[in-house]
Amino acid sequence: MNILVLEDRAMSLQSMKELLVDKHHKIYECSDIYDANKILTTLENDINCFIIDLAMDPEGLKDINLIERTENGNYTGWVWVDEIVLKRNKKLKDRIIIFSAYIGEFESYMKQYNIKDIFILSKGDPEWRKKLGNKLDELQSQSNS
Repeated sequence: MNILVLEDRAMSLQSMKELLVDKHHKIYECSDIYDANKILTTLENDINCFIIDLAMDPEGLKDINLIERTENGNYTGWVWVDEIVLKRNKKLKDRIIIFSAYIGEFESYMKQYNIKDIFILSKGDPEWRKKLGNKLDELQSQSNS
């Protein structure tokens, strides 16, 4: 699969990248919203999955209302997915993986949104590699059928 990874911390990206490479996925690394917008614009129809960190600099969202929605950058990844990715293609919702250290705070923030199809995984979960690997296998098998 072609996976866009939006992660601003190199160490987190490296850990995830090892798993993705082992599973033979093509990775498009984005360290900020600018990179993510460029890749989405260029490869929009080729991206099969999005793995998104939540907390990062909101610069690149361009709209002051979107920047305010990030709550000082705490939910930048989600705002980008909700306002940019899903507005282009709602069918991608079940191919979004939120991978963050701030899942507890995020779940209370998200009560106002319909997120039932989005896979949410905590960076603090000791089983994150296994859970992420299983989710990617599931998405891969859906893509092949």
